[in-house]
Amino acid sequence: MKDKGLIPPGAYCYRVVIIGSDEVLSTDIERFGYELREFPWHGNYKQVLCPYWKRTGYGMVRCEYLEVEGLDEAEADARRKAIAHFGSEEEFFKVDRSRLLYDEVKICGVKEDQEEDWAICQKDKDHIANSMKAAGFYSAVFR
Repeated sequence: MKDKGLIPPGAYCYRVVIIGSDEVLSTDIERFGYELREFPWHGNYKQVLCPYWKRTGYGMVRCEYLEVEGLDEAEADARRKAIAHFGSEEEFFKVDRSRLLYDEVKICGVKEDQEEDWAICQKDKDHIANSMKAAGFYSAVFR
């Protein structure tokens, strides 16, 4: 049985969390979405994929929650691999049902109206803005 509780809040198939002080993350982007489920994001944050979002290895990404696939446009030769996997372009087109999945944009709608807890990110943003302001470098980006 599929557990909605595992799906992250917000519009994306991932959540952003602070990297633990003793945590070391792999930066092997080729494994991200397969067995590698966490990846450095920005600064001290990591991206943690929804457990239902997967790369297939045959040029597609898949939402296991909905059992829907879409072409992995970030992968070189994805279209060729997918057509070879499905046996024909016609069969590939039957399965290629999402243009958003490859970019980790949520298509399931679960918790989409809930906002991710960005309080920690806001705290860091405020700290950076105050430091820049004190140094005389303040821009509209931090307002």
